[in-house]
Amino acid sequence: LDEELSEAVSLIHQVYEAGVDGVIIQDMGLLECNLPPIPLIASTQTYANSLEKVRFFEEIGFKRVILPRELSPKEIRSIRDGTKSIELECFVHGALCVSYSGQCYLSYALGGRSGNRGECAQPCRKKYLLSDSNGKEPGNKYWLSLKDLNRSDFLRELMDAGVSSFKIEGRLKGKEYVANVVSFYRKRLDDILEEHGEKTGECFNIPFKPNLNKTFNRGYTSFFGKGIERKAGSCDTPKMKGEILGTVLKKEKEYVILATKEEIHPGDGICFFDKNNDLCGTRVDRVSGDRIWLQKQQSINVGMQLYRNLDYVWVQKVLKGKIERKIFIRMRIKMSQEKIVLSIKDSFGCEVEVCEEGEFVKSENPVKMSEQIQANLSKTGDTEFFCKEILSEGDDIFFMPVAKLNDLRRRGIEALRKIRERRREKADWKIKQNDVPYPQKIMGFEGNVLNSKAEDFYKRHKVETLERGAEIGLNMHGQKVMKCRYCILAESGSCLLMKTKKDFKEPFFLVDDQGNKLRLAFDCKNCEMVCIY
Repeated sequence: LDEELSEAVSLIHQVYEAGVDGVIIQDMGLLECNLPPIPLIASTQTYANSLEKVRFFEEIGFKRVILPRELSPKEIRSIRDGTKSIELECFVHGALCVSYSGQCYLSYALGGRSGNRGECAQPCRKKYLLSDSNGKEPGNKYWLSLKDLNRSDFLRELMDAGVSSFKIEGRLKGKEYVANVVSFYRKRLDDILEEHGEKTGECFNIPFKPNLNKTFNRGYTSFFGKGIERKAGSCDTPKMKGEILGTVLKKEKEYVILATKEEIHPGDGICFFDKNNDLCGTRVDRVSGDRIWLQKQQSINVGMQLYRNLDYVWVQKVLKGKIERKIFIRMRIKMSQEKIVLSIKDSFGCEVEVCEEGEFVKSENPVKMSEQIQANLSKTGDTEFFCKEILSEGDDIFFMPVAKLNDLRRRGIEALRKIRERRREKADWKIKQNDVPYPQKIMGFEGNVLNSKAEDFYKRHKVETLERGAEIGLNMHGQKVMKCRYCILAESGSCLLMKTKKDFKEPFFLVDDQGNKLRLAFDCKNCEMVCIY
């Protein structure tokens, strides 16, 4: 809003002074303000779903654009081929919005909390009754709830398509989620680079085996990674059900016996679908042989399938482990009677030299002294560095006390830290003030223009007709509140393109437990669905 612009600009100046690499923005009104020379990144909320839009951001000076989650590697490749130097970032993992980002107004329509302002109440994770115009009801399910994104099998393809940066969604997730998911993708990336003979210049110590099924997920989808996706919904539950444990063979008053090959521990989280198909959960109290004592087991019956959504032992290992990133360095020591010089060079080209002056004598036991030099100089310990190699120049080995060797190493490491910090580039980026035409001449409320500065921006870029954004108080009844690539008809097995005979009558409706009604419209040519309030 107009009254919030000055605070936003002030915040950008603060983070610029703090040395951040760039800021992600959606509101183009900021470009009409006095910003510092900081690189700007177009948020996924800008709905940069086409080559024309990405090219526009490039032409006005954005450094990077974050693409919609729905784009396939093939579509990203076409954008890369049609642009010059703008960086492309894409999501590879995490929760999915059912609507195109920046084009969802459902939360605002139902409760006044807008996802475009970071306040989404997630009504897409609610149950809805789906029905057609004849009253036929495919079911009361979580029809708008999607599985989580997992494109770990597409990383090389995305790299080849021209993606510069991978994005992992992790808002409000716990430490174990961040550690697990980031470690998994880091390892997968390193494996890809190694396969192609590329080196990263760093290594990572991960004291556990990353497993994407062990932390929060709603099941996984590549979300159009290979084109049209028919089963992207998590329609039975918006919660995590986890890994299949097995089937209940026997139920006694205090315990159950489960047919499983998995090792179960006290503290594990167990869940199951009850007779109403609602996901219920409990914890493991005790395990003895094949007997499992649960905190609550009243609703569990013989024949039920149980899932584990919390592996207590595995999570504790993650939480207690220390993940370390180490930058490779190489050392070179040159010894003489007057001084001993230590050079350290990291894998990114930063190099320093420190020396110890004095009167040194040749070692009486050069082999042992050489071993001592190797042992002490390589002790990088808790620093961010890992010594790959230590070379000794010259034919003679001079004696140097262990304390002085350690001091030389410490001074060298500290000097390297300082030069690395100095060599870190200060952000210096300027937006191009021009009048390059925006790809659309007419912009409805979906353009999310909420202030006069944004209005000035789009008018300068040749937008002829412009509406203010919904959040200024637009009555949303009768308006499109969602535009989705995900299709409920395809999800329910009723795709209009796949069926030869219709056994339903359009339009379809979604109704929530409070009576809010959404009409569904389908653009089969573009394989998109629209929700109208």
